[in-house]
Amino acid sequence: MDPKTFLSNSVTFYTELYRGIAPPPRPLIRLGSANDGGYLVPEDLSEVQYCFSPGVAETADFEMDCARIYGIPVYMCDHTVDASPLEHPLFHFEKKGIGYGASSGGLLEPMSQWVYKSGVESNAQLLLQMDIEGAEYDFFLFEKAAFLKKFRYVIMEVHYLHQMLGPGYFETRLLPFIKKVKESFDIIHIHPNNHTVFAEFAGISLTSCLELTLSNKVLSVMSETSHHEENIEPFIYPRHKLDAPNMPEKKDVEMPDLNILKAMLSQI
Repeated sequence: MDPKTFLSNSVTFYTELYRGIAPPPRPLIRLGSANDGGYLVPEDLSEVQYCFSPGVAETADFEMDCARIYGIPVYMCDHTVDASPLEHPLFHFEKKGIGYGASSGGLLEPMSQWVYKSGVESNAQLLLQMDIEGAEYDFFLFEKAAFLKKFRYVIMEVHYLHQMLGPGYFETRLLPFIKKVKESFDIIHIHPNNHTVFAEFAGISLTSCLELTLSNKVLSVMSETSHHEENIEPFIYPRHKLDAPNMPEKKDVEMPDLNILKAMLSQI
């Protein structure tokens, strides 16, 4: 990928991302581990009736806090492990993954199919925490808006940005993905994963994985005019006081300054 295309796509993506940011409806708290596996979410989880967590792998600290502190039943799935890494009476685990392709071999199914089969009430307040290694794109691109709006909050990891910013993915997947996210949700927190830095220049470090916390737009405290594009310049998304590096032995990463990216693009 040539530098101009890379910078142009980066400016466009981060501009779209920042334009979706809104203040959280309630103050953010940290659940889960002190580093990797910990996420920021609004403190009103007492309103949440069920948590769905696909992609648990070897970490379930966030899910444990949901069950232990808030008494929320947690539905977990992962086709790469045989059981949840932790046990709790409110945990429900299935060996399956989330996917939307035809060649799933019976181990993958769409998120909506999994949620509807769980038997939770149709009007229940849901929390989604997903780390599904790239399937998050298909989740937003293929699921209907009516299903997405069932979730009060979504906490997710967005993977493979080093590929998604390149030709073949940017226009067909990354941009449609972020626009679909913003149709139903406000972005209330962003944290770059410092384990996945793939580019460093002019004091900026870009990571291939971002952690996002989303809030259903029905909870938004921000007016429509607050999203106007004129609010984007200048813009530096600040680190939250509860943020911590995923890998504590590595330097933490700040979100990129759009002014620097745009200045570099203008010089190419």
